Amino acid sequence: MAAGADGALLGAPATRFRYRLTGRTVKPPGSGRPALCVASGLDCSPLRANRDPQEVAMTIHFVVHEEGDSVGTIVVEGVTAGAALTGWIMEQDKTVTIETLDDIPIGHKIALKELKNGDTVIKYGVDIGRTIAPIRRGGYLHVHNVKTKRW
Repeated sequence: MAAGADGALLGAPATRFRYRLTGRTVKPPGSGRPALCVASGLDCSPLRANRDPQEVAMTIHFVVHEEGDSVGTIVVEGVTAGAALTGWIMEQDKTVTIETLDDIPIGHKIALKELKNGDTVIKYGVDIGRTIAPIRRGGYLHVHNVKTKRW
């Protein structure tokens, strides 16, 4: 399902709530709101005055496809060393918090667990390469410490 320019969910039944496009905030998992809100950049705060008091918006800093992945992808700008980041694990629809050890640009990867030299890096449940240096949980993964296994 996609969102229209006004933030309405396209293809959704007329009885559904409409959601605002905000870019980076979502409802906590288990709130009963569509999980697609994070991936599509929807706020998931219904456009109504009588919101449920337990609905608390949060910023998602990185996304992870499934729990077994060893990395997450940063989805916001300005991530600096020492920041406490919130990530969304899409497949299980839950969140995780990690303190970053490095500045990490948007679109780049953060380590979700300790990785030793030669470890396989898993993203989207798929082997995307191997480490060429140890990487601590919260560390920055890129071409300086991860290489493909193809060559």
